[in-house]
Amino acid sequence: MKSYWKHYFIDNHDIALIEAGVQKNLPSQINDYTVHHDYVIHIVLSGKGYFVVNHQHYELQKNDCFILKKDHHVYYEPDHDDPWTIGWIALGGKNIDHYLKDTIITHRDTFHFKEDSAVYYQIIELITFLETINPQMTSNKLKIIGLLYNLLAEINLELIAPSTFIRFTLPEVPQLAQNIRHYLKTNYHLPITIEEVALHFGISRNYLFQICKKYFNLSPKQILLESRMAQAACLLRSSQLKISEISEQVGYRDTFQFSKMFKNYFGHSPSQYRILSDETIDDSVLTLPILYHEKSLLNTKKPNVEIWL
Repeated sequence: MKSYWKHYFIDNHDIALIEAGVQKNLPSQINDYTVHHDYVIHIVLSGKGYFVVNHQHYELQKNDCFILKKDHHVYYEPDHDDPWTIGWIALGGKNIDHYLKDTIITHRDTFHFKEDSAVYYQIIELITFLETINPQMTSNKLKIIGLLYNLLAEINLELIAPSTFIRFTLPEVPQLAQNIRHYLKTNYHLPITIEEVALHFGISRNYLFQICKKYFNLSPKQILLESRMAQAACLLRSSQLKISEISEQVGYRDTFQFSKMFKNYFGHSPSQYRILSDETIDDSVLTLPILYHEKSLLNTKKPNVEIWL
């Protein structure tokens, strides 16, 4: 992985990617400063180094993680004989504290990744993706925001703070939740219903709803819809496929229903969305999924009313 350091400032008014990078440090390279970003997650890719924060000294090596937090003074440097290579992403945004509040990201300064850590590999995937893409393209911004939400979901599954882990009465639920989310996000192209998803996992529809709301703060319908709409938006902007073909590729056999759902989600019909300039849709594309989610929450406040596929 090549060394790079880029600033992005991609913010959808919910979460934000501030910067990312990879750096092979020289033995004499010292960092000593006060952190300005909300959270900067560093992973040690190879070598060794030292990290100091809050008068605590840490010796770190491959697969270790250290976290820089806003307004904290930090000091870190590579080992002289085996200088480290580190990768990092800086996260922020209006609700980033909410998404991380129950995880060790906010409770600890360092930790070690297990060999099969999904969080570790998602950070590597994100850093690698960010190295070469054009962050000004709307399709890439959508992908980045999607990768960030996936990363936050994995962090909340894998890196639960000890004080919050006792809330889980069934230890197998986090893995079940992860499997459900993966199933919904990878089968968006099929005309599946929520009842079929529940049947696939051998659980009731209500229990499926409870799991998704507890671990992702989204209903299964919303997870499926967001996956379908994100893929549809990318296809509209990057392909010459007919709208009816895109409709089928994202799980809708009825093109009229697809167009209705797309307009409700993005505020534009598929045909309108396809011809808009990047400048016109840049902000609205990133914020409308949040607005749709808020509107859905308002709708679900009505007593004894649940909307399912």
